[in-house]
Amino acid sequence: MVHRDWFGAPSIFLGAVGAVGVVATWIVMRRKWNQLPATVPHHFDLMGRPDSYGNKRGLWTLPALSTVMYVGLTLLGLWGATRADESFERTRLNIEVLAGAIASGMWMIFFLTRRTIEVGLGQRNDLGRWVCPTILGVLALAILAGSLRLR
Repeated sequence: MVHRDWFGAPSIFLGAVGAVGVVATWIVMRRKWNQLPATVPHHFDLMGRPDSYGNKRGLWTLPALSTVMYVGLTLLGLWGATRADESFERTRLNIEVLAGAIASGMWMIFFLTRRTIEVGLGQRNDLGRWVCPTILGVLALAILAGSLRLR
C-alpha cells in the first residue's frame, strides 16, 4: 500500500515539473504542426546533425513517448514504493530521486522536440553542437547524484 507521507514537497514539485514538460511537448508539436514540411529529420548524429529523414507524422512519437514514459515511470515508482522491506526514509528518498529523473527526462524530450521542429522548419541546421553531449552529461550526473543519495 502506498503511504501518502512518502510524497514530500520535493517529489510533488518534481512530479508537477515533469507533467508540465509533457504538456509543453504536446503544445509545441500542435502549434508548429501545420508549418512543418512533409519530410523532417527523424534522427541526429552525436554532433546534432540530421542523418535520417522521414514523414512528419513520425514526430508525434516524441510527445507520445514523453506521455508513456511519464505515466509508466510514475506508476513504476508507485509500485516500487509499496515494497514492505524498505524503510520510510529510504522509500521517500527513492521517490524523490525517481521524480527528479522523470522531470529531467520530460524536459529533455521537450527540448529535443523543439529543436527538431526548428531544424525541420529550416530555422536551424542542426540541434546544436553541444546538445547530445550535454544531454548525456546531465543524464550521467543525474544517475550519479541519485545513486549517491541512495547510498
